[in-house]
This record gives sequence, C-alpha cells and structure tokens, in this order.
Amino acid sequence: MPELPEVEVYRSYLAHTVLHKKIEKVHIFKPEILTFSADKIAKLKGKSFQDTHRHGKYCFLKISSDLYLVLHFGMTGSIEYYRGKDDPSYSAVVFSFYEGHKFSVITKRKLGKIYLSSDIKEFIEQKNLGPDAYDLGKKEFINIIKAKKGKLKSALMDQSSIAGIGNIYSDEILYQSNLRPDKPVENLDDKAIRRIYAKMQSVLKTSIKHKTDFDKMPRNYLLHRRKPGSACGKCRGSIDKTEISGRSTYYCPQHQR
Repeated sequence: MPELPEVEVYRSYLAHTVLHKKIEKVHIFKPEILTFSADKIAKLKGKSFQDTHRHGKYCFLKISSDLYLVLHFGMTGSIEYYRGKDDPSYSAVVFSFYEGHKFSVITKRKLGKIYLSSDIKEFIEQKNLGPDAYDLGKKEFINIIKAKKGKLKSALMDQSSIAGIGNIYSDEILYQSNLRPDKPVENLDDKAIRRIYAKMQSVLKTSIKHKTDFDKMPRNYLLHRRKPGSACGKCRGSIDKTEISGRSTYYCPQHQR
C-alpha cells in the first residue's frame, strides 16, 4: 500500500505536471472508486487543478477555494501523466487536458477511493486522522506515544494517532530504532521514544529523497531483506516474521529488543 513517502512523491509529481491545465474531459472507467455521484466529477470540465497538498496517505488537488479532489490509493493505486490515445492498464479515472496531456488515476484492485471535499481540515477531522507523521514535532510525538497502549508497531500504524505510516515503514522505523515491533508501548522510556522519532524522520526523508526507489535506499535497510532467514543488515542475526494487527511483520530478534 502506498504510504506517506509514496503519496508525497505522487503529490510532488502532480505539482510539477497537472497544475493550471484546463480539463477538457473526464472519463470514468471504474465508478465504484468514486465516493460521490459520477455527474459531479464530470462537472470539472473547464476547471483546472490549482495546488496540491498531502496529509498522511491522502493527496489533495485544489480546484477552488472550497473544492478539493482527494485521492486515496488503497493497496496498489498509482497515477500517470502522459500523452497518447492509449490509457494505462487499470485506469479508473482519466482527466484529459486541452493542451493534450492526460492524468490517470490507476487502481488495480479497486481499493482506492476518490473524494470531493470543501475543506482539507474538515476532511481530516471526518476521517479521524492524527497529525501527519512527516510534519509532527518531537514533543507532540512523545505525548502521543506515551498515551498509547499495546504493541509498538500497532501504535505507529494507528492513523487516528499518527497519519501516514503503514506496514512497510513501521517495520523499517523500528528496525532502525533497534526495538521489537511487539514491544509494549507502555514499557518505553523517553530515550527510546526520542530514538523512534529520529528514525521515523530519517526513514521518511530518505525514502522521499530517493523517490521511494528501494534500489537506491541504504543497503542496511530492512526493506531489502523482508524474508524470513535473510541476513540482518545491522548485526549477525537473521530476519524473523510474525503477525501484528493482521499484518506480516519482519524484524531481527537479535538487535531489536
């Protein structure tokens, strides 16, 4: 599933491609991903996207001061900006611009969603999203974690507490923090929480810097070895697998304590 870094890369891509281009047509191939009636999106003809914003795993395209197109990419969603008659496979909605380019929202498993919203803050509140992980200050992060109970990985993935971190990046953050994903949150001291915050910021920034191209990420990252028995990139241990909050979880039992 696209997490905060992937969605931030999408947002930046959209900011450099689709803004200020007048929409000529909107083709809807998968109306089931729309959370509103299809005729509303057709009324975007003649309008243009003015700005972009992201909060957690949601990408916002500003149409006017009181109208935003909101994208959530589900498990396998993506976007593409292109010219030509042939649309990408699994295109759900395609925006055609008068100047000749197209912008496609792609979703293979139909789990993505497109929303219309009049206000970003109101949308965030309606979705019960916590503060964005990338913009979150250290003090606020410490307070959030101290108020949580249960397993550490579950706390990081709780979108109502911290928005943007999912399965892959929660594993990576804890791998780099030397902490077990199933460690009880209430057993953490302030030093450990500060370490998690620092690694969270580092991992997110590194991924965004490399446009989430895993091949360019540091070689000691867990994402290169998400397979039981793989050699750990930080110690002489090997990677183990468990399940937390219904998600496959990878960690090194030797250096993650």
